[in-house]
Amino acid sequence: MEPPRHPLDAGSRFGPAPTPEKVMHNNLTGDSVTKARQEHRRLSAKSSQKWMDAAERAEMMRIKQLLEDGQDINQVCQPSGSSALYVASRTNNLRLAEMLLEAGAEPGVLTDDLVSPCWIAISRGFDEMVKLLLEPRWNANLVEQIKSETTESLMQLENCGVQQTHYNLAVTRRYWKCVYHIESAIGVLPSATRIPAVLFEPPSGWAMGLTPAEPGQRPDMPMQFFYWEAFTKNGCREKPPPGSKKLVYKGQGIFEQESVVGED
Repeated sequence: MEPPRHPLDAGSRFGPAPTPEKVMHNNLTGDSVTKARQEHRRLSAKSSQKWMDAAERAEMMRIKQLLEDGQDINQVCQPSGSSALYVASRTNNLRLAEMLLEAGAEPGVLTDDLVSPCWIAISRGFDEMVKLLLEPRWNANLVEQIKSETTESLMQLENCGVQQTHYNLAVTRRYWKCVYHIESAIGVLPSATRIPAVLFEPPSGWAMGLTPAEPGQRPDMPMQFFYWEAFTKNGCREKPPPGSKKLVYKGQGIFEQESVVGED
């Protein structure tokens, strides 16, 4: 006599048949759902903390292991509100940044207050980091962001932590290599560069700055230099003081000294 045949289902060969989703959810009470969500948030926060700790410490092997375990490389983690690539850019860790970029990190991902890895690198004068982030292999979204942003558009954004565009920031800080890398990436012609052909480096005890060439002009319009003697009540002057070094632009954000003001 043959043994009774049982109808086959998905669980016959691979374990018990799964509980239908509707039935499973009906068995959960309100407290159970709340606890499940709390546990999920706890585990998610713990995972994020491990990821950010590894990035802050530049633990390359640990980072690779976490990525192999399924870590989202572009995750904006709390409470810092930043990504691992942002951490690498903020600390000027070129080795870590390159590893993340080659593994799929997106340089266009912003922090919670809408700051990009490239923006923080520009603000600190990390020109080699800016160059890396703007490499054509992965710069498409970042370049589009730089091209489209304006001072007005930034002011209209909620929770925006910056008031200057990437381009304007590099110019006003006088980080000329950063300016060069940005202009190369967004396709600015040499004839339209915002890098001055000549500039003057004031002597010790003097400072210099940039101001709009005309009152009320936009930040992206031509600027002019001014100079003042530090720790005095003397007014600003448009002409460089005696002893200033005259620097001539040679390309790629590099200047070379040509002469000194006041010397024959």
